[in-house]
Amino acid sequence: MMDLHLFLFAIDVVAFVTITLMGINFLVSQPRNLNARLLTLISFNTACYIIFTRYIYSNLIPAPYQVDPGGFLILLRFVMNLTPGLFMILAHSLFQDDKRFPRWLFAAFAVQVLLEEPIPVALSIDVALGDFLFETVPAVLQLIFTGLAMAWTIRNWRADMVGERRKLRILFLLVIGIIIIFSVLARILVPLGIITPLATYLSSSISYALLGVIGVLTALRDGTHFFTEPGQRTPSAPTVSKEDALSEQDVATIRDAFEKNHIYREGGLSIGSLAAKLAIPEYRLRKIIHRKLGYRNFNALVHHYRIEEAAERLISENERHLPILTVALSVGYQSINPFNRAFRELKDMSPSEYRTQYSPSNPG
Repeated sequence: MMDLHLFLFAIDVVAFVTITLMGINFLVSQPRNLNARLLTLISFNTACYIIFTRYIYSNLIPAPYQVDPGGFLILLRFVMNLTPGLFMILAHSLFQDDKRFPRWLFAAFAVQVLLEEPIPVALSIDVALGDFLFETVPAVLQLIFTGLAMAWTIRNWRADMVGERRKLRILFLLVIGIIIIFSVLARILVPLGIITPLATYLSSSISYALLGVIGVLTALRDGTHFFTEPGQRTPSAPTVSKEDALSEQDVATIRDAFEKNHIYREGGLSIGSLAAKLAIPEYRLRKIIHRKLGYRNFNALVHHYRIEEAAERLISENERHLPILTVALSVGYQSINPFNRAFRELKDMSPSEYRTQYSPSNPG
C-alpha cells in the first residue's frame, strides 16, 4: 500500500510542478492579456487544489506524504474555490466572440465567493442552515458556472473559423470542465456517503495527472489563439503561403456573395451551406474567412453584414417607417430577440434607440 501512496505522491508533485510552470509560462508570454492572466490564475488555483486535496484526505495518507498548510488553510480554500468562476470567464472570453460577459454572472460569482469563506467566518448560525448556505449553495453555483462554460465551448464550435482553437476547445475546456464538475459533485456526494473518500482521492490524483498531460500538450502546440484579445477581429494576414493557396478570386467571390448578392439575408445560413453555394471546400472557406477577412467566428461575419444593413434601413428616408421586426426579418433574422441582441452588441444601443438618435429628422 505504501508503494501506491508513493506513486500517488509522485503524480501530485509532477502535476503541481507542471501546472505551476504552465501558469508562469502563460503569464510571462502575454503579461497584459486577459486570457493569459485567467489561465495563470486557474493554473495557480489548481496547484492549490492539489495541496488542499492532500490535506483533507490526511487520514488516508501515511505521515511522510501528508501536507499541512497551517495558517494558509483559509487562503488556500478561498483561492481554490475561485476556479469554476474563473473557468467560466475564460470560456466566455475565448469562445463568445464580441459578446459582453453578463453582469448577473459577475454578481452570482461574487455571491459564491462571499459564501465560501468571508461570511461563514464572520457568522455563527444553525448547523443545518449553515451547511445549506455555505456548502450546497456555493457548490450548485460552481456547477452552474462550469455548465455554462461547457455550453459556450460546444455551442459554436462549428462556426469557429480558427482551426487550432476549434480542435483544442473540446480537449482543453471539456476535460477540465469534467474535472471541475467531479470535484464539485464530490463536495456534495461525499458527505452524503454516495461515494467514498478513498475513491475521490484516487480520482483526484488521476485528474491531476490528466491536467499535467494537457498542460504539456498545450505548451507544445501553437497557443496564439488563446491570446487574441477578446472581442477583437483577427488581423488579416499580409501574405498568403503557397500551402494555403488562399486565392484572391475566392476572397472576391465571398465578398460579392455578401456585399452584392446579400447572401447573409438567408435564414439559417451556416458555414457548410455557404461552402456549398460558393463551391468552395469548407476547410478552405474557413481559412479564408479567418485569415483574409479577419473573423474568428462565422456568426460574427453574418451578424456584421446583417446589422450594418439593418442600421442603414432603420434611418433610411424611405424605410424608417417600417416596423423594426420587418427590418429584422428582411436582413435574415427569424425572430426579433436575436436581432436585438446582435444589434446591441455591435452598436451599443437598441434598434429603437439607434433609429431615434440617428434619424435625419432628429435635430440632435
